[in-house]
Amino acid sequence: MSLKYILGVDGGGTATRARLLSPGGDLLGQGQAGPSGLSLGVAASWQQVLAADRKSTRLNSSHSQQS
Repeated sequence: MSLKYILGVDGGGTATRARLLSPGGDLLGQGQAGPSGLSLGVAASWQQVLAADRKSTRLNSSHSQQS
């Protein structure tokens, strides 16, 4: 199986950040969403992780997608 992308997610109580990398480590996209601390509940936290992921994988991203 060949690796096509690497997605790193940093979730916490104030924000959730995701970065999409090539197997060689080149930054392909990044996104930010609201807090995803588990004290908010699993469903609410997961929604923020998914939002950051979607923002990091937008094809029209210019390597600095934030909001």
